[in-house]
This record gives sequence, structure tokens and C-alpha cells, in this order.
Amino acid sequence: MVTVVLVEFPSCRLVLTLLAFFGFFNIYCLRVDLSVALVSMINHTAAARHKNVSENATDLCGNRIDTTKDEKDADVSVQQRSRRS
Repeated sequence: MVTVVLVEFPSCRLVLTLLAFFGFFNIYCLRVDLSVALVSMINHTAAARHKNVSENATDLCGNRIDTTKDEKDADVSVQQRSRRS
């Protein structure tokens, strides 16, 4: 005699709920990852301004990062605005 074992599958509602949960979780992770990547691409000197970074800071390609460039640009733009007024 052959014994047949029936396996009970989860309901369609449970499967849909789990797929939706992991789908939204994946979208959230991608959104956070993209936000962090954009900030690091646009503001690549932010890490160089940190006080624990040495004055000879370099990026991943070995190029020296000028940490004072943004401060100088900000001073010049403030001076130009004050001259126009």
C-alpha cells in the first residue's frame, strides 16, 4: 500500500502579505542607500572637514582633498554679495 502525505500550503493571503512586506522593505533599503550615495557623491569633502582627518587627506584615487577650498569659496561669495548691496 502507498501512503500519500498531503502538505498544507500557506494561504494566498499570507504569501501576498509576505511578498508585499519584503517588497516594501527592499524599496526602503534602496531609498536609504541611494540617499547616502548621493550625499557622498555631492559632498565628498565632508569627511575631510572632520577634525580627526589629517591635513594630507586623499580621496580613493589618491588625489589630495583641499579642505579649505569650500571655506574660501564661501568667503568670496559672501564678499561678492556684500559688494553688490
